Amino acid sequence: MEQTPFILPQMLAPFYKRLINWFTDLVLIFLLTVALGLTGNYLADAYGIEYLRMGDFVVENSKINFFYFFCSIMFYGLFESYLQRTPGKFLTGTRVIRLDGAKPTEWNILLRTLLRFIPFEALAFMGAFPIGFHDSLSRTLVIDIYKYERELQRQRYKQQKTDI
Repeated sequence: MEQTPFILPQMLAPFYKRLINWFTDLVLIFLLTVALGLTGNYLADAYGIEYLRMGDFVVENSKINFFYFFCSIMFYGLFESYLQRTPGKFLTGTRVIRLDGAKPTEWNILLRTLLRFIPFEALAFMGAFPIGFHDSLSRTLVIDIYKYERELQRQRYKQQKTDI
């Protein structure tokens, strides 16, 4: 029977990788929001489907803000639920796991995604380890895949030696 891996602090993705993940995903979600919003505006103008009209892309536009929130939930939800990784995480070689090392459930990912919108959530990264509120409250971690796999191999090797 395989033992649950013990997650060590050095297995966590470092702050700079988390920052790259955030920025990459932020840009992609923004571009997705703009592309779909412009498509909605075009369809409203061309075919008179007014409920698809997003309006102007300004901060005060609550319809755009809600749509950005919706795109974020879909983006993180789909990528992290199915692949455990967003495009930013693919870029940096990181992925999301539960505290026990297992793949996160859809509930973990939904909670994680919603918690990203906590005001001042980024301040949680100012501690010794790069763990945000959206990590700790959803009981997930972002790990560096290379360091994680290397440590798992070391733990398995150590376990085999003790089993002999």
